[in-house]
Amino acid sequence: MGRLLCACLWLLVGLLLPARSARGELKPEQVGVIANARGRESAELARHYMQARGIPAENLLLLEVATNPSISRQIWDSKLRPTIRKWLQQEGREQRIRCLVTLWDIPLKIGPLEPNSTRGAEVGNALQTARGTLLGRLQKTLQGFNTLLDPEAKALDPLPDKADADTLAKALNAPFQKALKNVQQLAAKSPGTLALKRAELQIDQDYTLALGIAGSLQVLEAQLQQKSAPEAMLRQRIEQKRAEFAGLGVGLQTLQQLPESVERDEMIISLRIRMEGLLGAYNWVNQQAELWKKNETLASFDSELSLVLWSNHPLLRWIPNPLNHTQGLVGRTLPPTLIVARLDGPSLTIAKRLVDDAVAVEKEGLTGKIYIDARGIKDNKGPGSYGDYDQSLRELAGLLREKSALPVTFDDRQELFQPGECPDTALYCGWYSLAKYVPAFEWRRGSVGYHIASSEATTLRDSKSEVWCKRMLEEGVAVTLGPTFEPYLVAFPRPSEFFPLLMTGRLCLGEVYALTVPLQSWAITLVGDPLYNPFRNKPALQVEDLPAPLQLLIPTDP
Repeated sequence: MGRLLCACLWLLVGLLLPARSARGELKPEQVGVIANARGRESAELARHYMQARGIPAENLLLLEVATNPSISRQIWDSKLRPTIRKWLQQEGREQRIRCLVTLWDIPLKIGPLEPNSTRGAEVGNALQTARGTLLGRLQKTLQGFNTLLDPEAKALDPLPDKADADTLAKALNAPFQKALKNVQQLAAKSPGTLALKRAELQIDQDYTLALGIAGSLQVLEAQLQQKSAPEAMLRQRIEQKRAEFAGLGVGLQTLQQLPESVERDEMIISLRIRMEGLLGAYNWVNQQAELWKKNETLASFDSELSLVLWSNHPLLRWIPNPLNHTQGLVGRTLPPTLIVARLDGPSLTIAKRLVDDAVAVEKEGLTGKIYIDARGIKDNKGPGSYGDYDQSLRELAGLLREKSALPVTFDDRQELFQPGECPDTALYCGWYSLAKYVPAFEWRRGSVGYHIASSEATTLRDSKSEVWCKRMLEEGVAVTLGPTFEPYLVAFPRPSEFFPLLMTGRLCLGEVYALTVPLQSWAITLVGDPLYNPFRNKPALQVEDLPAPLQLLIPTDP
């Protein structure tokens, strides 16, 4: 219970304290720089950047780390993370620094937990045990439905050991319908009897145990539609159940920010049983067990670095980015999350150019043309789907064509822009050519763009690689972002949020990225100067041109 109490106390403290968010102008004194102590080029780049931006000398950390593109999770946890945390906690840096910039020769990614790690093994074994326990409880619940008012009923066949949630839901339906029919027949035959009240109580309790508050809400809403009980009473009960579900959901979100442990998962299972029943808890345990088999505990160095001020956090897959504008109050209740960007590239010269281009271009403002390359996918299956991100590109094109003076070229075909088709490129976003850059662009100095695909920042150095981030940097772009490993589509900033916010000139690159990247401790890395504001002196969109939710993200003071 100790960890749960701490989590709840942290939630309470977070509600009382003012938010520490990505909002507001990021200043040079709020930027920390991390260079490799073993690399002359890394220190040279640090001096170049800090002088160009006026970053105080005490904001530089020279980190002792091998100059490899990848490090092990063990090295990160035991050496690098403690060193960075200690440095931030000295001389008031933790209170001052909002952003960290990693430089040339700082690793690009962090490997997964070792397969035989204590943390993974203990949690994985406990999940397997919990899966069996929940399956047994579901079997008992089904048998309870089967024998309700029919004590001589034949025992049901055992549920399969590796049943999925759909299989279990189907297995639940027939016994429940039988029990419901038996209760209805008894109600017609012997209304108001003690036997009927007992049967009604049992079927209600077993149904709630199987499907939780979510199942109870479905029943109440069906009753409301059918007008099978007084409307006022039903609406009151529905609101009570919704409030209870929402409250438990807050507790669940808090628990899920704790590092994986047997104790944490037991509490999550308990909450899920109340919210979604044995069926929902079983489904979660099943998913977690499968995820541990995949061991998706790797991360981009920069994304993991954003959570360095957290005492600990879950490693499996990702954490919703607390700075993302959709997180609202939940993000404010968590430990401080840092903005992180990278100055890196295929050569030291290119890495320095990212700084020089940013400083030079923001004086006059970025000009040129905008190229948006969608795929014509109209089948939108919800957030994170192919259709959803394709629609985000269409929304971006529609907004910019209507509100921005910069020329917009929009392609909604499956085919990509072809070589030579995109002269004078200032901004670009599109997809999908996996790890195969298409040289369609003549990049303006200071240009910003990213390609939505799965491999585009797996390397920034390999001379033979054609991944988009590396090749775009070689061809002249000043800012890009991409995944260091398979990220899933939901990891990318939505184009219809990222570019409009940047184009107002009211937020710098780092702030825009922090507000729009959905996940942390995951795959994406941002390459470019986080202080870069290409539209500060020449906005390409007005704040009032933005969709209402984005307008709220702009600081009130210019």
